[in-house]
Amino acid sequence: MLRLKNKLKLLAALGLGFGGVLNGNWAIAEELVTGPPVGTRLPTVHCYANSRPLNGRKFDAAQAIGHGSGAFLFIHHMSQNGMIVARALDELTAEYGILGFKSFTIYLSGDRASAEKRLTISKASLNLNNPIVVGLDGLDGPVNLDLNRKCSQSLLMIQNSRVIKSIALTDIGKQDRKLLRRLIEELTGPLPSDTEDYLDLVRKKLPTDPKAMRELVLKQGMELHRVNYELKKALKGIPKYRSRKLASRMTPLTVAPQRGNKKPLQSPDTSPSVKP
Repeated sequence: MLRLKNKLKLLAALGLGFGGVLNGNWAIAEELVTGPPVGTRLPTVHCYANSRPLNGRKFDAAQAIGHGSGAFLFIHHMSQNGMIVARALDELTAEYGILGFKSFTIYLSGDRASAEKRLTISKASLNLNNPIVVGLDGLDGPVNLDLNRKCSQSLLMIQNSRVIKSIALTDIGKQDRKLLRRLIEELTGPLPSDTEDYLDLVRKKLPTDPKAMRELVLKQGMELHRVNYELKKALKGIPKYRSRKLASRMTPLTVAPQRGNKKPLQSPDTSPSVKP
């Protein structure tokens, strides 16, 4: 009798669970929420940079973005896929920087010394234009931003010193690049597709102050160096590129003379012949 009651309880529990699935009430895959309500004014975001261009300086990332458009990518859990997202945001920031877009990727940690050491190790491999900085507001991040430490990263889109959108990133990777581009263009608008229109935009946006112009040239030089490095690394994985480099090192084939031949046999000429 006792066994029968236990079986009935088990069947009832399974039935309730199955019914919950049918009704869409399965609560295992909970959707995470992060960030403050839309329109929240940015508080001070204390950061420390242990690499260029702000090496050794404490600064307010919110003040650095100012009243323009930008983004904060808060890293709660360091991972390889997370670095893919950080690199994508860095590259897109360089691309849309001409429209005034700025961003900071901020690593939140309760141990500043450990965080600095970890970023120093990853800095060389990432080769970012605007390296990751250490957040000085603890694991929970800046006050009033309501960041959720359960997600891998918290992405905050910013305009006029206010939070426009907050997104909890969990299953992160290369697929988030399209999302980042769309979110940036919602703030800045798209870049001109026509070359002449793009050049006109660049001419209008060029700074007149010599110091600011120098900084811009340095940043563009760093970006060009990074792009060349990435291009060379990508080309190494292409078989045609490898075989072309190998062929350029080879000397023309000369076959040893055979019996009865006065001259050595040359490799056949494969170039197209032209008849008069």
